[in-house]
Amino acid sequence: MSKNFTAKTSPKWILWSVITAVIVLIGVVIMAIFGVNNAVSTQPCQKLVVNVQMANTFYEEERGDIEDICEQAIADAGLKAIAVSYDDLSTSEHELVYSFDTDVELTALKDALQAELRAAYPDQDFATMSYKQNVLENLPGGYTAFLVRNILAGAVMAVLAFAYVSLRYKLWNGITAFVSAVATVAIACGLVVATRIVITSSVMYGVLFAELVSLALSVLFAAKAEAAEKKNGALTDAETVSEAVPVCDTIKLCGGIAVALLAVGIVGIFCAANFAWFALVAALGLLSAVYSSLLLAPSVFLALRKPFAKAAAEKARYDYKKGVKKAKKEEASEGAKEE
Repeated sequence: MSKNFTAKTSPKWILWSVITAVIVLIGVVIMAIFGVNNAVSTQPCQKLVVNVQMANTFYEEERGDIEDICEQAIADAGLKAIAVSYDDLSTSEHELVYSFDTDVELTALKDALQAELRAAYPDQDFATMSYKQNVLENLPGGYTAFLVRNILAGAVMAVLAFAYVSLRYKLWNGITAFVSAVATVAIACGLVVATRIVITSSVMYGVLFAELVSLALSVLFAAKAEAAEKKNGALTDAETVSEAVPVCDTIKLCGGIAVALLAVGIVGIFCAANFAWFALVAALGLLSAVYSSLLLAPSVFLALRKPFAKAAAEKARYDYKKGVKKAKKEEASEGAKEE
């Protein structure tokens, strides 16, 4: 069944290339009209940071009570946090970060909260501070630099994969892996932009995760194609290429990843929104990786393998003729010597 499917789809590299280009083009058009949806990630906000100087073991026991004190103080002040995050700076220093709208006055809340925490834990050190910033300004270099670094990271991974697969499994396999990785990232980004998902660090990590899955599937395909060529010769037609496409292995691997992402998404819904966004984008990227691996990659491989095989045949033919001429010349020379 899988062989018949691949045999029918592998010759249609133009169709899969057009579909990929259309998805990317839709994302580009939407981005050109509406821009990138970074409203939340770059929205100015006011943060209240509660610094806790407490041993890690004791902090884990008291963390729930500390959070209750903070939430109760915020409620008593008639305020509502728009986002909450927790950071462990070291084994003895921790932070609770509450984000509010920019027009909220936090001075009274800051002083009251610090007094309540010190009254509840007189032997521990607490400090509170407030400041205004964008949600992602705490990233080194800011939001734009963070996106650039992720793009460079994706490009480096694709180039390294191309080099490895080319050296390990021949050049055409390396090109196929590179094209598949780039297509996976392009489709995932196009879907993210088209669906207006907010661009945050979690989203970028989801896209890079999809690229890693695509590269793993490309290596799997290259290994199987190499084994098939050693057994049957050059894979230059749809029937022979279908034997090298690991359809069942791809479905099993991606099915397991999908279950794991579902679990991460469920945890994210109830505990941390970043996990949920990562799981959503990684799931879109997983679909992109499956598309690139099962439809685009075999068709690209077949389109590349034919000219490579033809060039190899021409070279072998040329070497054969050259060898025949040389043998005949040597025979003629020996015959002249005998005469």
